[in-house]
Amino acid sequence: MNARLDVPAGTIVTLRKNDWRCGGYPLSLRVEQLRHDLSRYYDNRWIWVIGQSLDPQGAPIGEVKVLVRVDALRSA
Repeated sequence: MNARLDVPAGTIVTLRKNDWRCGGYPLSLRVEQLRHDLSRYYDNRWIWVIGQSLDPQGAPIGEVKVLVRVDALRSA
């Protein structure tokens, strides 16, 4: 994957349990930052995302740093 992924801060994504590592459950997330500098260590197939986990009503419930499948963000 050569094209750099751009997801603007404030974007809300819903990730399935297999779209991110170490979760095992769906996650609703408001993106704050993408860590492109770390993505190269994962063959540009996974990227670290810093953001706010959201409850079912969309209210923030805490900061998360998660490793997300790039394809999941592209389709979000």
